[in-house]
Amino acid sequence: MSEYSEMTYGELKAACKEAGLPARGNKEELLARLEGGVEATDEPEVPVEKETVSESDVEKSLRADQKSMKAHLDAQPKVSIMIPFEAGVAPETAEKIPFVVNINGYRLSIKRGTFVQVPQQVAEIVQERLESEGKIGSQFKISNDPAKIEALG
Repeated sequence: MSEYSEMTYGELKAACKEAGLPARGNKEELLARLEGGVEATDEPEVPVEKETVSESDVEKSLRADQKSMKAHLDAQPKVSIMIPFEAGVAPETAEKIPFVVNINGYRLSIKRGTFVQVPQQVAEIVQERLESEGKIGSQFKISNDPAKIEALG
């Protein structure tokens, strides 16, 4: 057992620095260097500077992204869409629950059950989402019987 084996990680780092050894690595690596298992190198240890980003910088960046996305969407042609009510939810309740679309931090709340004008990209996102949830076309089904659906299709 060496004189270093009982030292803490911080103490081992300090001992490495005093001995002119690199002070990076885990406790076992530091211990091996101090005990002679690893030769000292002439390469200086390069300190890693951590970039700090303040919360206000993040918020500013988010707001800039939102403004940029809004401008991008405003420039697009408008499309008329209607988002159906949720199945099993009373229309009075369903129309109070907006359909929300978020694009790069820009949020749009779209009223259900009525035709609204939205940018082309938003219409495409809504269509994809409704298709993936199986909600487009379901309001036009006459029956859930697969044989009847196939015969009518």
